[in-house]
Amino acid sequence: MLDGFSLLGLGAIVEPFRIFREIFPTICPDVLLFGLKNKRARARSGLVVECDDDGMALRQLMMGRHPPKTLLVCAGTNGVLNGDDRAQILSLLRLAVRQGFAIHSIGSTTWLLAETKILGRGTATIHWSLLAAFQEEHPQLEVENALFLKNGKLTSCAGELAALDLTIDLIRSLSPAAARVVADFLLISSSRAGESRQPGSIANRLRDGPDQLAEAIRIMAENIETPLAMPELVSLCGISLRQLERLFRKHLKAPPISYYASLRLERAHELLTQTNLPFAEIAVASGFRSVSNLSKKIKTQFKLTPLEIREQSGMVRATPVRRGPLQERWASEPLGKRVTQRDTVVDLA
Repeated sequence: MLDGFSLLGLGAIVEPFRIFREIFPTICPDVLLFGLKNKRARARSGLVVECDDDGMALRQLMMGRHPPKTLLVCAGTNGVLNGDDRAQILSLLRLAVRQGFAIHSIGSTTWLLAETKILGRGTATIHWSLLAAFQEEHPQLEVENALFLKNGKLTSCAGELAALDLTIDLIRSLSPAAARVVADFLLISSSRAGESRQPGSIANRLRDGPDQLAEAIRIMAENIETPLAMPELVSLCGISLRQLERLFRKHLKAPPISYYASLRLERAHELLTQTNLPFAEIAVASGFRSVSNLSKKIKTQFKLTPLEIREQSGMVRATPVRRGPLQERWASEPLGKRVTQRDTVVDLA
């Protein structure tokens, strides 16, 4: 467990295995908790959890005569992992790969796996709030909006309650009967498949609304970088423009073109606060033809300049390439020209 882990995510792992052990003690594997530096880890909520041992003891166990078969790394959906902590968890992950362990990344540890090429070029997922930034930073990966995805012996999980679906899946691989009993005990009618979309993502926000409206939003969310014209959108939705406008005004109090623009601005805001991508690249990734247009729209929407948003995020810092107000350069630079330097590691734990 890494400091800053999600208490909800940890409970979603520990409690199902506790029930599994109580009901099927002969087939349930041992589950041990390890902190990174000592025998405790602090959740992002502030609660401290006592562990069985620390990272050094885990390393010795992994190299012993009877090593574990599976390593779950429980982190939060955001945070920063630097210095000794980063080096220690990275060393443990590389050891686990060499030893042939199954590795399950719960939360934003997936970012570290991708950054260090441990994930290779396969599929991966991460919490929906980081999905766009993760995809931009790691184009070598096939990033999908999912609860959890398996990539050989590596599994990336979005965290939070998606960890429960992953845990039930792990128990099912040991005993389908035990998985059903555990799910019943936890009052779960059925666990979700790993490929299921994350409910909090843009594409699923109106999953309980009219099907045609939900489909239109899904299509918009999947075409941010290259926005569709309204005729293309209505053609894909299978309804007329007038019908689409009526649905948007009734349920969202906005015309479809304005809602589409808000989704693109939201993507730009995510990339500003979660990555150190140059602003010109952010404009391209969010479907804007010019940095000056995007800069004006961000100022109107969020009452802050892009630089002020980035500085206030506390996660990334933009460094000017040359002297002068960064906002003025953003307004004058053509797309594709770098106006910032990447100098900060994003969100790992």
